[in-house]
Amino acid sequence: MTVVAFKPPNEDAGAWRYDELQLLVGIFAAHAARGDASDWAVDTTEAGDPQFYLLGERPAQDCVLSISRLGRDYVLEDGEGAMIAENHNLTPISDKAVALSLASRKASMIARIGLVWIAMRHHYEEKIEPLFAEPMEMLTHFFPQLAAFV
Repeated sequence: MTVVAFKPPNEDAGAWRYDELQLLVGIFAAHAARGDASDWAVDTTEAGDPQFYLLGERPAQDCVLSISRLGRDYVLEDGEGAMIAENHNLTPISDKAVALSLASRKASMIARIGLVWIAMRHHYEEKIEPLFAEPMEMLTHFFPQLAAFV
């Protein structure tokens, strides 16, 4: 007896469905707005399962994130291939991928605030604090004619 394997109806394993692709392009839009991604691409795994790639800045265009549909499961991986999330539904995976963009935005904002604080403190210590330390010396420095009266 010969057994013939049939594909499940209404499902092409090597391509993304329209609704899936819309969610994936939404992930790209979130990362592109942040500046983390410049392009996206689709391809297939060795087994023929579809993959979606977020590509980084040009000209290198390294992989930032990838989402694969392996059978009925969706897998989210970072640019180095480490698995971040896995689920039977694409919506939580897309939410997690968008959250990764927002998390890097928060860390960037905290770093910028820290740098501004350090710069302001340095400016105060170097430029403004000496004005209050020796007021008479500063007065004679800016107005040497007053030094004769002091």
